Amino acid sequence: MNKKLIAMTLINASIMGCATLSKEECLQGDWKSIGYRDGTHGYDLTRLEQHQKACTDYHVTPDINAYQAGRDEGLLVYCTPSNGFDLGEQVKDYNNICPPYLESAFLEQYEQGLQAAYRFNEQDLEKQEDARHDQTNLLYHLEDKDKLNKVKEEMQKIDSTIERLRDKKREITRLLEKVNHTRQ
Repeated sequence: MNKKLIAMTLINASIMGCATLSKEECLQGDWKSIGYRDGTHGYDLTRLEQHQKACTDYHVTPDINAYQAGRDEGLLVYCTPSNGFDLGEQVKDYNNICPPYLESAFLEQYEQGLQAAYRFNEQDLEKQEDARHDQTNLLYHLEDKDKLNKVKEEMQKIDSTIERLRDKKREITRLLEKVNHTRQ
């Protein structure tokens, strides 16, 4: 294969990978179902703009009313308190998309889920810091270079995990602050 053909294939693959809808979905035009799916996944209305761009090549224009009706139904599934807890526990962001009459209960459980994630993260962080301390103590008692190198490698893995857990802690804290700001 020549270089031009490979480049074109990669460009086409990257363009197709960015599309929110397939050609078939655009042509089928079941905008209520597409809106429902987007609502159940918690997408905001910018998702419709992305769909519109994806369908432009096929000369398809979304049915905005059908999409919105489906999305509104999907939000009833997304904006449940149990889903709020799950999203919080998974440390997923919330984009203020729930209708006001559902948002309060959703946010209450979302916050509870974030707090649970924070507690689990703190426990994991403490375990990793203890493991790091244990590995550091081992360094002072080893003389074999191979064993020393293995301990150093293990310490690097632990350090990486600690940094990931600290990043997660910062993200949870940011999301908790965002919830408190949303409630005000």
